[in-house]
Amino acid sequence: MATTGLVALGVIYSGAFDATATKPHESVVAWATHTAFKQSVKLRAASIRPPMGFTRAQIISGLADYDRNCSACHGAPGIGRGPFAAELNPTPPYLLEASRKWNTAQLYWIVSEGVKMTGMPAWGPSRSDDELWNIVAFLEAMPSITPAQYEALRETRDPMATPAASQIPGVMPSAGTRRFPLWLDLISTASLAVALVCALIILQDIVRRPQKMWIMNVVWPLTALFGGVLWLVGYYRWGRRAAKSGGDSAGPPFAVKVGIGASHCGAGCTLGDLIAEWLVFVIPTIALAFGWKTLFAEKTFAVWVLDYLVAFGVGIAFQYFTIKPMRDLSVLGGLWQAVKADAASISAWQVGMYGLMGALQFGVVKPLSGEIAPVNSTEFWFAMQLAMLAGFCTSYPVNWWLIRSGVKEAM
Repeated sequence: MATTGLVALGVIYSGAFDATATKPHESVVAWATHTAFKQSVKLRAASIRPPMGFTRAQIISGLADYDRNCSACHGAPGIGRGPFAAELNPTPPYLLEASRKWNTAQLYWIVSEGVKMTGMPAWGPSRSDDELWNIVAFLEAMPSITPAQYEALRETRDPMATPAASQIPGVMPSAGTRRFPLWLDLISTASLAVALVCALIILQDIVRRPQKMWIMNVVWPLTALFGGVLWLVGYYRWGRRAAKSGGDSAGPPFAVKVGIGASHCGAGCTLGDLIAEWLVFVIPTIALAFGWKTLFAEKTFAVWVLDYLVAFGVGIAFQYFTIKPMRDLSVLGGLWQAVKADAASISAWQVGMYGLMGALQFGVVKPLSGEIAPVNSTEFWFAMQLAMLAGFCTSYPVNWWLIRSGVKEAM
């Protein structure tokens, strides 16, 4: 501890830390400061009770304040950030999608209190409470305001009298009613942290004791991301390769072999869902190609189509690298056998996973908070952990039949 303190003091007093704004923070520093910022906002905004809705007048009043004081740094519909914004470090975020990332209470806290070590001032001391809520009202309405509407409203002295004003929703539901309960946030964060630690423990052990089939070096850590402590215990009891050859040549009981086979399938589904969900989060328009706004009004269902396709492809690849070397098959022969072995298993897994994920998102999270959990929330991935366990349960009997009938290899 003393050594760490001396090193820290050395860095501070030596001038080694580069405080210039022309160079970004190192990735570790950027992650640490941004994560601390997000958690600080969540904690301090938890007690704020937003209004149940916002009027058209509030939204338009907030637009005027935002246009005068915020748009130069944060942009607006059809308007980019000012040229000096790029010279700030960190660069101010473009706020068109702010209401998708923060709930109403959190937006209010950020606007009111500002953010240390950035260019974001605290507007609370110079604004009334009503004025602060007006700005928040506009931030929540901004995604639905077109560039033409924004331009018309900002250029008139009486925005309420313009035709564009009548197109702004009269009353918007406040995202404050969508706030996730603190207990759910804490449980979600703890569950994800435990699972990540379990996956890292397995990974470091695999580095020292690689699996006989290399694909299992990937499977075990991935399954721990949803299985946590249960899969960590399973790995050390039945999955870990002994330091030396020998031991029980009979292997684990048949029921355990089936569980490992189902987990193998689940690892592919896990990786596929991680890829698909984050891909659509970064590039939302991808969902349009899978039925959003044509087949599905709810984007979630379109993303599930992509989830299934990517998970199916990754799952078949995982099975290919298992079954091909075990049976000494050609490439095409291995692919065909992999499809035969895992198509039913993957489908059964996804049925259980989608079923529980839908029940949790639309039957639990949405009634609690007013919206489903977004991909960039801990609540979403906690629900996904539970959904993956449901997928394991629905896939298990299918794997039992596939392995017993010889279609799929026991592991």
